[in-house]
Amino acid sequence: MRLWGRLPGLPPAPDRQDFTLKRWSHLTFVGAPLQPGRLVFNFVGTFECVPLDDDTTRVTHAYEFTFRKPFRWIERRMAEPLQFEIDEEVARLAEILGAEISC
Repeated sequence: MRLWGRLPGLPPAPDRQDFTLKRWSHLTFVGAPLQPGRLVFNFVGTFECVPLDDDTTRVTHAYEFTFRKPFRWIERRMAEPLQFEIDEEVARLAEILGAEISC
């Protein structure tokens, strides 16, 4: 998938994500090599779905950024804004699916 991504405080840049899907249970997306963003950071995102006994599904969503030198100082600035974006994304997903969120 090709997209224009933007991290808080940085200009938008074209990027490509490579997706791996294990149907109904796991999605991994990784920043593809040879993209402008890889000069600054590596990226892995995941969605994991686990059926529970009470006919519900637990969805865990995470992003992992690893910044390259000399950009490592950005990591501390990204933690709070990225968590906020993940929380909003999960809330939108729950609304679309008619699900409840519990932390």
